[in-house]
Amino acid sequence: MSKLIFNRRRFLGTAAATGAALASPVYLRHASAQSGGEVNIWTYNDFVPEAFRKQFEADTGIKVNVRLVDDQGKQFNLLAAEQPNPTVDIMTVAGHRFLQFIESDLLAPMDTDRLSNWGKINPTFSEGDWATINGNKWGVPILSGMEVLSYNTELVSEEEAQTWDTLFSEKYKGQTAYIIQDMLSIVMLMKGYDGNFIEYANDHERASRDHGRGAAVHDRQEAAGAEVL
Repeated sequence: MSKLIFNRRRFLGTAAATGAALASPVYLRHASAQSGGEVNIWTYNDFVPEAFRKQFEADTGIKVNVRLVDDQGKQFNLLAAEQPNPTVDIMTVAGHRFLQFIESDLLAPMDTDRLSNWGKINPTFSEGDWATINGNKWGVPILSGMEVLSYNTELVSEEEAQTWDTLFSEKYKGQTAYIIQDMLSIVMLMKGYDGNFIEYANDHERASRDHGRGAAVHDRQEAAGAEVL
């Protein structure tokens, strides 16, 4: 994977890539469909592309059944209710719910020896601490995200749109809105720190220092009355 180097206080177009892992495919304990010529997947819409599904079925003769997920809580409850014989083989678990599924003994660790392309995955993801628990691999990220700034071109200049500082400026006080869960990454980028958090791997002292500064700015913004979506 190529390393992108850019000024962290500027946008790539109007978007700032944050690379945050959103979801991970994981394997289920005691799944009932594994030997029946079919594989059952619970995941979000379009996470299993139709072209991929058709190619997989043609290459392997295994039918892929996809059940769409719209809420992690409902998915957890259904999986727990189906124990010890769940009707799913692979599922997508959101990053903030990952440990809950593991600690509830609902998932089985991955056998990476059976995945011939495992070594081609960027180690940042394949060897991440979040997915390695008790020496086992439990999943791999399948989606990254970005924070995108939308602005009125009749009011905000092209120059102003090149920096996160505009979102926090006195000029636009009371005229901005944001999604609360994205705000820490935005503040980190605005302060010139790594919004991806990857740079902080194995450097807990630096992570604590920089993230603490970002969180302080975040708190001041909320206290100033910025509108939250």
